[in-house]
Amino acid sequence: QILAAASDNAIRVWCPHSGALLRLLTGHSDQAHVLEVHPFDPHLALSAGYDGQVILWDTAQGCVLKKFSSSDTIPLARGCWAPPTIQLADGHWSPDGSCFAVADVAGQFSLYGAGPPCTPLLAAPYDQFFKKDYDAIVQDEAGFAAFAEPAAVPVYALARQQPLCDNQFRPYPEGLQEAYRAGQVLQYVQAGGGGMCLRGSSMTLPQSLEQWPPTVTAAVWKALEVRAALAARRTSVPSEETTRDNAERQALQEHVRLLAALARGMTLQEEEQHLQQLAAAAAAREQQRRPLSLPLERSASPAASQRA
Repeated sequence: QILAAASDNAIRVWCPHSGALLRLLTGHSDQAHVLEVHPFDPHLALSAGYDGQVILWDTAQGCVLKKFSSSDTIPLARGCWAPPTIQLADGHWSPDGSCFAVADVAGQFSLYGAGPPCTPLLAAPYDQFFKKDYDAIVQDEAGFAAFAEPAAVPVYALARQQPLCDNQFRPYPEGLQEAYRAGQVLQYVQAGGGGMCLRGSSMTLPQSLEQWPPTVTAAVWKALEVRAALAARRTSVPSEETTRDNAERQALQEHVRLLAALARGMTLQEEEQHLQQLAAAAAAREQQRRPLSLPLERSASPAASQRA
């Protein structure tokens, strides 16, 4: 089979011998830029896209086996991110086909697999940055990505030399740095090193996510993409700065709603349901307070009155 994702958000399955269209797979509400067949099962495929959905397909039957949403990647015991959707930009099966990983436009990396959660992986630091992550990059003579300073040093050459940092570029404790350089981070956190908290074990977000959730990055990314498309059609559009500011403000407003709900011990969905119940109860009380109005008897017609 040959699979391809099209601009109409659908995935098409063709016969490689006859060229006949075998299946039209619909399930994404935005473009899917990730599409990969399982390494051992040719009828199992993975797709992911800008709608934030990961879909596992049975291409032989043309049906959805399972869906996952980037909104559910919030590291809490329950609940999901406030709008907007976090777009998925890349994804692959593991070589043995037992799990798959996807990456979103905010830089989050999510690993899905069969069986119970991997506790050591949950205990790994949520933020994993390098000191030079936002330094200028150029292309060296061999065509590789290299840092502008120090001059033409390949990015990969400094990978193990840079300290592992949080989102404020503050280096983690030296014990974790040594474990990283030795490729033993999971063993380190599994042994309790660094006192890392298990993600998904509470209803409190890490400080970095309280201040700047991935939904803000996703909102800005989408707004700038829409602006670029409109500008290509020579449509009058606001400046990039204005577009960015508006997207940030709207996404942060939604995030504040989420934080307020969490402070009351509820998810955003639970609070919305609670507010709907309160509104329904208030409407019922208002209905009970209204006096009963009996229909008035129809008055006799003028002609009838004259005959009387």
